Amino acid sequence: MRTRQYVLYNGEFFDSSAPVLMSFNRAFRYGDCLYENIHANGTRPQFLDNHLKRLKTGMELLKMDIPPSFTGDNFRELISRLLNKNRLYWGVKVRLTVFRDCPGGHAPANSKVSMLLESEPLTHDSYVLNEQGYIVDVYPGLKKPVNLFSKIKSNNSLFYVMAGIYKNEKGLDECLLLNLKGRVIESVSSNLFVVKRKKIFTPALAEGCLAGTMRHTLIGLLKEQEYEVDHRCALTIEDIESADELFLSNAIEGIRWILAFRTRRYFNTTSKKLISRLNEVAFENFIT
Repeated sequence: MRTRQYVLYNGEFFDSSAPVLMSFNRAFRYGDCLYENIHANGTRPQFLDNHLKRLKTGMELLKMDIPPSFTGDNFRELISRLLNKNRLYWGVKVRLTVFRDCPGGHAPANSKVSMLLESEPLTHDSYVLNEQGYIVDVYPGLKKPVNLFSKIKSNNSLFYVMAGIYKNEKGLDECLLLNLKGRVIESVSSNLFVVKRKKIFTPALAEGCLAGTMRHTLIGLLKEQEYEVDHRCALTIEDIESADELFLSNAIEGIRWILAFRTRRYFNTTSKKLISRLNEVAFENFIT
């Protein structure tokens, strides 16, 4: 029997199976919407301040009003309420969606927003490195344009959807994505890190990749561990093929190591060390 689950819509609980958003909703009609996927454990969200910083940056860019209630303390309380209501006390994916909530077609009448919080249980409480390395290749279809919207996390995701379909068709674990200049910038759902001769590279935001919250966290942890990190670089396919290691990062899975790109094979030494430190920082009393 299905356990009843709830969502929080503008601070009010609704059954997750009940209709909450109307057909004229702007997120549905125009993609006038931003979202954050947040890892939580024991009702406590990880790296929430990074998520809210990115969210507010996107809202300012899209000229959305930022309510005074959009604070870290308030969202921690809301997330805790939702996870307690749904009795989720282990690893959880929390999705925070913010959309412009007004009439007006392509010319919105105002910039007021509404907010939806959803929760979904995960298989692990903490970040667990994948046992089997990923097999990846390049998505050869569309290339991602570089503009002001490249780094924000919006519902305008058709580019990623098409890359995801290609990934499934080819039986890959992930696809690497290119910008209009043919340079490697990210994957379908993650930022990309390259290890080469004890130096670590990740594409610059100016290259068109998403401003990942886990990317931001890992750059800080790598510097703390005295790695030499270049996070303002441009990467070519040749850089990928000549690397010693490749790994991906996102807020829900943490780190995913890559075993193979085409005929090239890679190690995962850095990924193992880094995910251990990531868990120490993200979770109190974490035991390896």
